[in-house]
Amino acid sequence: MKKILLVDDDLKNSMLLKRFIEAEGYEVVYASNGKVGLELYRDVHPDLILLDINMPEMNGLPNRYSISCEVMSLSNRSFILAINSSG
Repeated sequence: MKKILLVDDDLKNSMLLKRFIEAEGYEVVYASNGKVGLELYRDVHPDLILLDINMPEMNGLPNRYSISCEVMSLSNRSFILAINSSG
């Protein structure tokens, strides 16, 4: 089963998105901030990362760089898709 790491501080929107993605047959792992997301990335090795670019703790831009460096150092390949639900 393909794994998706969803990193977003908006719990309500994240759970809605998680439900839609799981209905399509994917496994979704949720992280509420970039720091937790980076830790989970190392454990889960997801196929796709949905990363909020506007979070209070370790937002998506520096986190994307950290994850990109991590991805390059491992043989696992993950795609990173930046998301933002703010108006």
